[in-house]
Amino acid sequence: MKTIKILLVDDYEIIRKGVKLLLESEAFEVVGEAADGKEAIDYIKTHKNTVDVVIMDLVMPNMDGIEATKILSKTNPNIKIIALTKQCEAGCINKMLDMGAKGYILKDETNELAEAINSVNKGQNYYSKKVAVTMIENLNKTVNAYKNGTIPINSILSCREVEVLGYIAQGKTNKQVGMELNLSNRTIETHRRNMMKKLGVKNTPEMIRYAFENKLIA
Repeated sequence: MKTIKILLVDDYEIIRKGVKLLLESEAFEVVGEAADGKEAIDYIKTHKNTVDVVIMDLVMPNMDGIEATKILSKTNPNIKIIALTKQCEAGCINKMLDMGAKGYILKDETNELAEAINSVNKGQNYYSKKVAVTMIENLNKTVNAYKNGTIPINSILSCREVEVLGYIAQGKTNKQVGMELNLSNRTIETHRRNMMKKLGVKNTPEMIRYAFENKLIA
């Protein structure tokens, strides 16, 4: 099996060294380091086809991770980028995903880093547990805004389906969702099946992930 080659981008050397030790213990190969976004772009330019995954901090001098991700995603679309940061605000998460990042992990969740690298290298997206919670909370705020009529729906899902999806994202069962909406279990299951069919997904986690990544709501 091919060893996954990593470029670490963080302005703190001590963090780069710590992450490097962690990754090498998991049989990844750290081929380079950069202290800011500009150094990362320069490294990729001079080491073409030697990097599979970039681990990118957000807040850095000279060029931040968001701008660097935007540039690298356009110039080197085959390279997968994972944000590794302290920033857990929905705005930061959405910006990095908009710029092309395939993963988002907080620095106190590095125990998920190996799984994230393997996932994005296979073409999947990955969000750490705390990041997923933030995304779900943001989704629920959007659903409440729809219910209150303060923002228009912008989705291939119906307003009722968006409402059901919000409760599903909270981890509620069909019975619990039905109690919230005064609907039967069968009706909620029908909504769930219809949503998965519309979105072309196979299960509930894929459905929630698709809604986030394709901005079906918000």
